[in-house]
Amino acid sequence: MNLDKMRVAIVVPLRNEERNVSRLLDSLSQGEIHESEVFLIEGNSLDETFTELVRKNSQSKKHFKVMKQTYKGKFGATRTFLSLDEADEFTHVFVWDGDMTIPLIDNLRLLEVAKEYPDAFVTGSRYQSAIRNRSIPFVNFVGNILFSLLWSVITKSKPIDVLCGSKISLISDLNQLPLKLLESDYYGDIAMLFSASRNRRKIIVKKIEYVKRTHGTSNIKPFLGGFRILRAMFFCLSFIILPSRVG
Repeated sequence: MNLDKMRVAIVVPLRNEERNVSRLLDSLSQGEIHESEVFLIEGNSLDETFTELVRKNSQSKKHFKVMKQTYKGKFGATRTFLSLDEADEFTHVFVWDGDMTIPLIDNLRLLEVAKEYPDAFVTGSRYQSAIRNRSIPFVNFVGNILFSLLWSVITKSKPIDVLCGSKISLISDLNQLPLKLLESDYYGDIAMLFSASRNRRKIIVKKIEYVKRTHGTSNIKPFLGGFRILRAMFFCLSFIILPSRVG
């Protein structure tokens, strides 16, 4: 792939993040990111997240694209972006959580890695930081480890943090995903990894900082969320699984 033609869309899913909106927009405005590359996608919030997004975005130094998602679940934000005509202008999508648990600098480092290795799938690893900061609840952390091990068995690869919220994928890979998997993966982590595995992408994992939320609570209920992730993994087993190469 020609690096000169590489263009990354940053998709930020937000649900019930009203109190994080101001910090998020301030953070994005500080980074060397073009306004047209950021899509802030609100997903059926129970608070005033969308209203706050529109208001704060109009006051921000940079004006990003704000919209409501048209599909269910966190992965619905990415699917909403992929359904836009504008998606054809981009080569990669960077899913970037709006809860501010991953600092701007770490996400920008992942972006630099993707630019250096445009044919790879780039993801973060929160484990070392989460242990040090105790930023992931114990039940969630144990679940994360178990899913990492299960994914390792499925793909015959080294265990990685499969549920890290920062992932950079080639759009062409995501567009080839089976509709059944697209619809079954509520969060999108497994679908994105499967798209890379299926297309024999090198998977590059980089350690990132992961901090506790300062506002709001996680939208993921441990047991319901775990069931949804497990279901997505079982759907992957119904397709041809290609081994990943972890770098």
